[in-house]
Amino acid sequence: MVIVVLISTVWSKKREYKYLIEKELRDKREEAYKKLIDIIYEVNANPSNQNNVISDKTISDMFEFSKDLTLWGSNEVIKKWARFRHYHKGLDNRNILLVLEDILFSIRKDMGHKKGIFIGTKLKEKDLLSLFINDTENIN
Repeated sequence: MVIVVLISTVWSKKREYKYLIEKELRDKREEAYKKLIDIIYEVNANPSNQNNVISDKTISDMFEFSKDLTLWGSNEVIKKWARFRHYHKGLDNRNILLVLEDILFSIRKDMGHKKGIFIGTKLKEKDLLSLFINDTENIN
């Protein structure tokens, strides 16, 4: 009986410790991921960005996001962000938006959002873009 109680206690403490680590990681990821969302909204809200001119502040913010991602980002988000940073200059605006949306989908997945389980609730391409772009139907 003592062995069962001991094993149960150790297992419970191990589970609690794992939960606390996962919560801390999720909290840190949330802070980092929020930086990218802030950058995306800031770039889209600034009319001077229509000419593909990105401010020094935005570049600095992207660098800070990359630093945070190094410590806290999931492997999937890190890989997608690295690909975006490497290839974004060769992409047209439409593809840049779609790649950024793909990163946002990965971030949502990493933060625990599940795909829609009911018919019609699953997010699809351009659904996230429509939160900060009015005319997503014009993105071919």
